[in-house]
Amino acid sequence: MLLSSQEERDKYRSNGVWQDSRLDQILLSHAQTRPDSLAFIDDPELPTVNGRQPQCLTYLQASKKLLSLCDFLSGMGLKRDTVVAMMLPPGVDGALIVLAASHLGLIIAPLPLTLGETDLLERFEDIGAKAVICTSHYEKDPVGERVRNVAATMFSIRFVFCLGEDVPDGLVDLGPVMDELDDNIEISGEQFVSSGDAADELHNIVWSTVNNHPSMPIARSHNQLLSVARHHISQTGLGADECVLMSHHWSGLPGLGASFAAALLQGARLQFHHFQTYQRLESCLAEYGVQHAMIPAHGWEIFHSLLSAQVREQLLSISLIWVRYHTGVEVYRNNETAARLIDVTNFNELALHSQIRREPGQIGSILLGEIASTQTDGSKLVWLESDLFGLEEAKAQFDSSLVGGELCVSGPMVPNLAFPVAGSQDGRILPSNRNGFIHTDIGCRVTEQVEEQIFFVPLGDLSDILPLGALSVQASELDNLYQSCDGIEDAAAFVRPAQYGGNELMVAVVADDTYSLDQLHSELENKSVSAHKIPLGLVHVASIPRQGDGKVHRSGLMNQSDDKKVA
Repeated sequence: MLLSSQEERDKYRSNGVWQDSRLDQILLSHAQTRPDSLAFIDDPELPTVNGRQPQCLTYLQASKKLLSLCDFLSGMGLKRDTVVAMMLPPGVDGALIVLAASHLGLIIAPLPLTLGETDLLERFEDIGAKAVICTSHYEKDPVGERVRNVAATMFSIRFVFCLGEDVPDGLVDLGPVMDELDDNIEISGEQFVSSGDAADELHNIVWSTVNNHPSMPIARSHNQLLSVARHHISQTGLGADECVLMSHHWSGLPGLGASFAAALLQGARLQFHHFQTYQRLESCLAEYGVQHAMIPAHGWEIFHSLLSAQVREQLLSISLIWVRYHTGVEVYRNNETAARLIDVTNFNELALHSQIRREPGQIGSILLGEIASTQTDGSKLVWLESDLFGLEEAKAQFDSSLVGGELCVSGPMVPNLAFPVAGSQDGRILPSNRNGFIHTDIGCRVTEQVEEQIFFVPLGDLSDILPLGALSVQASELDNLYQSCDGIEDAAAFVRPAQYGGNELMVAVVADDTYSLDQLHSELENKSVSAHKIPLGLVHVASIPRQGDGKVHRSGLMNQSDDKKVA
């Protein structure tokens, strides 16, 4: 399936940003040129996550397993352009599934493992999923049971494959297929010869909360995903046979694009990790000789204090992941390592911006216009283009002083269309400004102007969206959810800073003083609500503060929570 226009394909191919190879063809190419180099290594703690035994595969072994898996899936009836939802933790299993989708022309839709049955049903219906590949459980969370319950209510889902111990009844155990390694499989040159627009076809679906929409499926082609990877590589300097640590999940650009696709593209070694504590993360870096790591930006100070002398010397890049905004946080200045520090901002899954930090205590401002890198031959590759909607109008209003606007993006990694809703043939055009740049719903402030170059920083969401770690949710959706619970007269969701960085979800309620957080949790669990929508604390208030237009004054709620006892 192609969603990019011929004009777009011609433009990015002519300047070399888009190329010919799909993800699986890149793997098969490495298998021919450097078969014994290590490709994928599981976290040794994987058995405690879902019961699977850790795998360590060379590029040749991974290619043979891939082709064997593809024979099985195609034999089961999975055909080109079939949408397959995936709920797997970071690991070799997920890597092989993502590559199998590439090889067979499937469209893979990685989903957060925390989604409850209500959200799963909505997302499966949105994308018209015909199959699901899931983990049996994620630590103590029964993911497989939730998927089975939802799939049982949908006639459209034909297969549910499962990986892990204690596979629920009714699901196809994919473990024996994934564990098999047929040494008789031959890797031929024909298997990685590209043809036509294969790399421009859709490969994966992610979800975005842009344009005041709670969850919009957006699909990317191989080339759009690989553009994310190439941009990130241009900043990290990632090279072949170096080791990348992937601790982010498959359902977002940091994991799928900046970790997996980047490592695959360069022929690097990908070490998977299940993030639990910074102490365990640090010991993993030391034990496996990791040179490139990605961590949540808010954890940099904690992580930095734990680094041993060995790890400080071996690290070449440390990527700090920011979610949509740079302001409102105190930036930790120190970097007593040999690594370059990369600030990576995820713009609502529409684009990923990576930039080497120039000043120790300041996250680098972003260039307005073409964001590019110069190649060794002198040519320039443009990875992303930025525009500020409303900037010119604001300049006129404020006498041409430096102001800001809404960030809009364009370029080889940015999709222009939402994935076609089930039953539709065409993708919905994403809202854009008059220059064709896609709206992100992120407000920005201009920080400086150097000659003719303008720089800005993202301030955060313009719409009422609550960031919850790597996920985000429409605040009004949560308000309606909590207000529907028995015993609550009025309610509003808000976030406040968590003890160790990031945000934690809270709820303010107008209810009887005896109403408890346990009561709310019980009712939300009965509604099969996703785990990230269940608040960690409850505050009783006399009324919900609202602005003149009826919108909830959420910062006021956060201030009230500091003065009240939180349940």
